[in-house]
Amino acid sequence: MTTSPAQNLSWWWRSWSAGGFLYGLAEGMTAVDGYEDIWKVNDILVEDIEELRPKWSFWKGRIGQFSQYKGYFMWIGGDSYDERDAGAQHLARYLSTIKDIAPNEPIRLIAHSHGCNVVKKASSHKKLSSSVFF
Repeated sequence: MTTSPAQNLSWWWRSWSAGGFLYGLAEGMTAVDGYEDIWKVNDILVEDIEELRPKWSFWKGRIGQFSQYKGYFMWIGGDSYDERDAGAQHLARYLSTIKDIAPNEPIRLIAHSHGCNVVKKASSHKKLSSSVFF
């Protein structure tokens, strides 16, 4: 899983193609484990897991939204305390939900730059389940 401000940047979307960063990350995971498990929980694609899907309401907007794409956790990526804290809270909830669904599923975190700050803050966030270890 990555934390990334890149959901709005074209390089990030292009990185899913051959030769791109996320494509290479998937290849690396496959080389280590034999499969690209970063998009799956218990061999189920993250986007197919009801508990991890966005919940929409016309009147309320997104409820319980987890910012993710193909299993990659994303956050706004801004250089502010509030944005990193919000990212940490969402990451803590996301990881806790995964552990609730699949208690024995190993979780790997890959972060960069401010994403490392989000991971650090999430590691001690009150919304993080005691069953999640960093």
